[in-house]
Amino acid sequence: MYWVDKFDDSLTRVVSPKAKRSIMHGSAVARSDENSPDKAKWICCAMRRLDKVASQGDRVEIMAGCSHKFPKKRINDMKRELAESGDLERLMKKMHKDRSWFGLSFYEYPEKKGNVIYVKKIPFDPKGFKKAKNKTEKRYHYCHCALVKELIRNPADKISPTFCYCGAGWYKSLWEGILEKPVRVELLESVLQGDDSCKFAIHLPIAQRSRKKSVKKTTAKPSRRARKSS
Repeated sequence: MYWVDKFDDSLTRVVSPKAKRSIMHGSAVARSDENSPDKAKWICCAMRRLDKVASQGDRVEIMAGCSHKFPKKRINDMKRELAESGDLERLMKKMHKDRSWFGLSFYEYPEKKGNVIYVKKIPFDPKGFKKAKNKTEKRYHYCHCALVKELIRNPADKISPTFCYCGAGWYKSLWEGILEKPVRVELLESVLQGDDSCKFAIHLPIAQRSRKKSVKKTTAKPSRRARKSS
């Protein structure tokens, strides 16, 4: 399935048929395997049309529905770890130790502050990022989205921050899978908007405290002899 088909499905679930027709106008150019300038230009135009007709909440829901999903095996592994320890901080330390993405953590390096988990994406191409001679090239090799990353090198058009909520769906699938509760993901920084990295905040539904096993306290009943003497 092409990305544009996921986008089409998300629009169907959230906006009116009329709004969807307007947003999807000219989408044939986006149904190809080649990530061409024309495809990137259409996505930029589609995001502008989406911004005009949908609320912030609806835009986030639509774009999050277009993302790649976190691998189920990894989600289940982390869910099991949390079930055993009952400790989110311990879970995140385990995530930090992973080295399966070119020597970096596939889970990246989440940090919890209060009731929010903050995460900065790792570069998509760590070697290219390290060798890059300037900020533009660093941002290019950092970006995970092949559909539009060429806009970093050749900014023929400006893309709305709305597009990067597609990446929010990656984190929603991970943390909702682990916690089995809905989370809200907020975009903080994006290389497509000129930042040096992509950062997200995952707002947890309720305070997630460490749950350590406790010994049940019982109040000893007074002995029969003690009751008689009182």
